[in-house]
Formats: sequence, C-alpha cells, structure tokens
Amino acid sequence: MSEKKREKLKEYIETGKKPTVDQFEDLIDSCLNSKDDRIEIERNRNSDVTKVIIHSQLQLEEGVTIKEFANDLSGDNGIVPTSQAVKSYVQAKIEALESKLEKRINAIEKLFEEPDKLIEEDLGDEVKLEMIFIPAGTFLMGSPETEPGSLLEEKPQHFVSVPAFYMSKFQVTQDQWKVIANLDEVDFDLNPDPSNFKGNNHPVEMVSWFQAVEFCKRLSLKTGCEYRLPSEAEWEYACRAGTRTIYYNGNSTQDLDVAGWYKENSEEGGDNKTHPVGQKLPNAFGLHDMHGNVYEWCFDHWLPHYRVAPRDGSALIINDNYKRRVIRGGAFSTDSRNCRSASRLSYESDKANKRYGFRVVCAVAQRILQ
Repeated sequence: MSEKKREKLKEYIETGKKPTVDQFEDLIDSCLNSKDDRIEIERNRNSDVTKVIIHSQLQLEEGVTIKEFANDLSGDNGIVPTSQAVKSYVQAKIEALESKLEKRINAIEKLFEEPDKLIEEDLGDEVKLEMIFIPAGTFLMGSPETEPGSLLEEKPQHFVSVPAFYMSKFQVTQDQWKVIANLDEVDFDLNPDPSNFKGNNHPVEMVSWFQAVEFCKRLSLKTGCEYRLPSEAEWEYACRAGTRTIYYNGNSTQDLDVAGWYKENSEEGGDNKTHPVGQKLPNAFGLHDMHGNVYEWCFDHWLPHYRVAPRDGSALIINDNYKRRVIRGGAFSTDSRNCRSASRLSYESDKANKRYGFRVVCAVAQRILQ
C-alpha cells in the first residue's frame, strides 16, 4: 500500500478520531511470525482498517489457525507442508486482502471527499426515507444569558466538535413507521398505527424512546446500515446549521412562524395539532421541522446542565437504570420558547405522548462503505 494511501486511510474513521495504520502492519507481522496463535481480523470499533474491510463485504478467514491453513494446503494427501509453505500461504492471503482493500479505497476515495448530499432509502411499499448529509464541524452549544427564554438547563455554553453524519430530512412519518413496524421485531412489538393525529405524511407520535430505538434497530437490519437516534449535540448542531440565532432563521416569532409549527400557528378546527412534514422553511442543511410540529427524542440521558456533557458529539449515557431521556425542538402545542434551537427538556423513556416523535441518523462511513 502506497504511503499516500496509508495517509488517506487515516481520514476514513467515522468517529472523528485519527486512526493509525499500524493495525494493518501488525496483522501482517502476526500472520508471518506466529505458528499456533489464532489469526484473527479483530472487529474493533476503533480500527479503521477493520471498518473498511468489514463494510466492504470481503470474504475473510476469521479465527483461522496455522494448523487449519496447513490442512487446507495439504488437502487429502496427508502431507503437512513446511513452515515456509504455510508462511507463503498466509502471505498470499494477506496480499490478496491488501489488493482488495486498495481497490476498495480507490473506489470510495472520491465519495469520502464529496459525499452524496442526499440519500434515499427505499423502505418498500413505495415509501422512501430521505437522509441529508451533515458536514463535520465545531459549534457553540447551549444558550447565552442574554437570550430571551434562556434556562439554566442550557448552560454552561460549550464548544462541541461533531463528526459528519446523515440525518433524516423530515421527522419520521406515519407511513415510514408503518412499513418498519410491520417488519420482524427485534426486542418487542410495535403498533403500526400509534399516532393520535392521523395522516400518512404527518410525523408519527405516541411513541416512547424505547419504541423509537426499536424502529431504528429494525431499520438497521433492513438497510444494512446502523441507524439510531441522534445525540443531543448532533441534534442541536444540525438544527443550528451554522447559526447562533434563537431559531435557525432568525430571532423573532415571525421567523419561527415560517420555520415551524407551534402553539400560535398550528390550530386547525379549533385544536392545535400536527401538520404534514416539510411544509415549513428548511434550515441551511436542508432539514425541515427542527422547530416545532413534534418534539424529537435524542439518545442522551437527561441532566439539567451541561457540566459533564461530552465535547465530541457523542451522547451522554449515565446508566441503564436512568429513565429520563432528552427531547428537543418543541411541538405543535408549545410556546415559542420551547422551540428555540437551544431549548431542551426530558421525558421518561418508557412513556409515549402525542407531542413526541423522532428522526434518525446514521454514520457517513457506513453509508459510503455499505
């Protein structure tokens, strides 16, 4: 592998942390210097090389011993090959693997430099899921003291560096929910039609955090790409889209009127209710309804401050027994303060509410290497 490719490989990490290429060299060394140790391709989440290999769908020998290599070489004649023959065999396997890896890197190199800005998942039944590319960046999370409606829960303000990812263009709709809810369950059953306000293109609501996670797991199995709820930092970074204003398009309620559905503009037939997704002004990333319509579940556990919030864009996880999770964005029945980019609330993860829905994210590397 050329030095240029080795350097390029360092950029192919979805977590944003710089990898090394030593793992690949160590793999070669271990294969050539070991006699009885197991030769394994470790499925290590911190290994770029392994990610590229796994997601390239290469046919690898996993957990193969030197003895098994020898048996493969000798066939039915019972002749055990020499140590040098075994080493040569292993070397050939590694060279073939490196060649495949090199070709795969060439094929995806341009995609990493210029990822598709919009990806469509075909969910079946003529239902699509549109995913928007969100570039990596650093932003100031939380609200200043001077922001009208600012709360202690939104402090201290802090800088967060967020790796690139894909986020659904709209809140998950009832059509999308129904298709995925009819797939085989992973952990528990899903009601295909849970929403209080009916409409195929309305956001799904009356779903708990656990049910939203179940949706993500089924979607992941269907598509082969790991979908999940966004971290709170990813959500606010995506919502702001480079802005520091109260809403992603300005500071006034007049700005909110054109960007989202909330208490003052969502009344229909005498009641406030949800509206079809995508009717309001999108932000600079092309995301709709980040303000209002329905609150959106995030993956994070809830704390009423940011003193221990992660700075790398990941979710804050406390323990499995902690029930409260973060919700963001405001809803059709909330006032303008709760629709601010910085506004945050919490709800019990096993409870559902007609104001609560969600949207999904997935990693850039997984989409490209799929």
